[in-house]
Order: sequence, then structure tokens, then C-alpha cells
Amino acid sequence: MGHLVKLDLSANGLSELPDNFGNLSLLQHLDLFKNNLSSLPVGFFKLKLLKWLDLKENPLEYPGNEIVGLCRNDNECKTCALQVLDFMKKENANQEKQRQKELELKRAKKEKSTDCDSALIPLL
Repeated sequence: MGHLVKLDLSANGLSELPDNFGNLSLLQHLDLFKNNLSSLPVGFFKLKLLKWLDLKENPLEYPGNEIVGLCRNDNECKTCALQVLDFMKKENANQEKQRQKELELKRAKKEKSTDCDSALIPLL
């Protein structure tokens, strides 16, 4: 599957794609027309070679239609690919920032807890 360049999954009744879908790193053409997808995995940002994407007739909420566009012709499907990739790159960066903040908060709590514990040791 790692050498897959073109993939047509149209009209398959798909309701979700696996989180690791972005591992199809050589994918250039993806047809997801007429499925039941309400969202795409953030891992889409890894599809850096994607040049064409059709998401028509999916009840997409994430990313929304303002990102996906209409994809009524070849140029609009190319634009769709670019816009979805750009959106997912930003989403991935935002999620990474959030994870970093959470890690920093956990570290700070742990350090504070350790400081409090050492302050409770009675002096003899």
C-alpha cells in the first residue's frame, strides 16, 4: 500500500477513515465522492503529494465545506486537495501546541507537588 498513487473509494458508504490514513504518503489522487464521512483524520496533513481530492456528497463537518469547496470540476478538486492539506497542517500544529502545553502543566504540577512534599519533612 505504501506505493499507492491513486485511490478511488467513491460510493462505498464509508463513515470514517483510519487515523493512519496519512501514511499513504505517495497518494496523489483520492476520490471519496458519495460516502458518509463527517470528518477527516488530522493525519491527512502527511499526504503532501496529494494533488486531487473529491469529497462531494459527504456530510462533512470537519473540515467544513468552506475549506473543501464544491469540487465540480478538475480545477476545483485540485483546489480542494490544497485547501484540505493546508487546513490539516494547521490543525496538526495546533494539536501539537496543545499537547506541549498539557505536558508543561503536568511537569509544573509534578514539580510543585515534589516541592510541597519535601517541605513537609519534619526537621529533627
